[in-house]
Amino acid sequence: MITRREFSKTALAGATLMGSGLASTIAEASSPMISGEQAKPAAKFPISALRGFIGTPVTTFKPDESLDGDHFQKVVDFLTRKGANVLASPMHMGECLLMTTEERKTLAKLTVEAVNGRIPTYINCSLSGTREVIDLAQYAQKIGAQGIVAVTPYFYHPANAPLVDHFVTVANSVDISVILYRNVSVGELPLEVLTEVVQRCPNVVGIKEGGHEMGYFTEACRLTSGIRPEFRVFDGVENVSNTVPVGGAGCFSPISELAPVLVKSLVDACLAGDYEKARPIQWKVTELERIMSKQGGFAGFAAHKPARAFMGRPCGNPRKPIPTLDKESVARLESDLKTSGVLAEEPRGWD
Repeated sequence: MITRREFSKTALAGATLMGSGLASTIAEASSPMISGEQAKPAAKFPISALRGFIGTPVTTFKPDESLDGDHFQKVVDFLTRKGANVLASPMHMGECLLMTTEERKTLAKLTVEAVNGRIPTYINCSLSGTREVIDLAQYAQKIGAQGIVAVTPYFYHPANAPLVDHFVTVANSVDISVILYRNVSVGELPLEVLTEVVQRCPNVVGIKEGGHEMGYFTEACRLTSGIRPEFRVFDGVENVSNTVPVGGAGCFSPISELAPVLVKSLVDACLAGDYEKARPIQWKVTELERIMSKQGGFAGFAAHKPARAFMGRPCGNPRKPIPTLDKESVARLESDLKTSGVLAEEPRGWD
């Protein structure tokens, strides 16, 4: 089998691999040599499994802000059982930037163990340095994850050539799948960079478009489908009634663990092309997101854990600097959730 590294050597080799079906299976190739414990082979899924909603669980902490691994695996299991098509952890909703590298590795292993091969599992390896991303990526491969997520390097805003080099170097360091992540708050991912990386790296199988820009999203779908029809473009949140019609494959879903019934019904309706059914569900999703942001600041970070407690699934408090809501704010949040009725059909507790 031709490896990802051999692929990057020449454009001719790339053209050959594009027609070989190498990217048609997630986590297909053999693992590179990594020091330490023996690598665990990843469960294999067809590329068709990379579709629907990608659950992004919160991270549970103990009162002293240390990781609560047992509780976290309970969260992951709940989300997996309640319909997530894929799972990605720890994303920003999972407070990944507030953890040490060793904590992120611990969380990655806990995630893979809790999912236990039921759905594809991606580990967010986003960091500022290429070597640091590779370290996390190779660990994700070693523990049996199906792939990784990698954002534009934080803070530095590299030009196109070093940005391409960053993503190609990361992708070539592993033989599992890679989902790129565009988040304009940390740095742009130009379309010309996206297309070059997709052309050069067959294990780059998708992108999370977190810029919430329909023009970019539409062009990303058009351009990548011309390179590789099975390439996946995911919305960064649950705005799928707009993004699926132009070629989107689903979404990363920060609220799916809070409202799995709502999110699954929305994504399923959109992917089935039933937009009459999807429209009122999309309105409910938008209302829920508005309530969360109203009490929890940017993206509702501070509101997510109190909202889960309201649904009978307490997940502790966030790490600083994300604030813990005071009693008055929690009361307003709960009142808004009750009045809106958006969670009326959602499961209570962990069952």
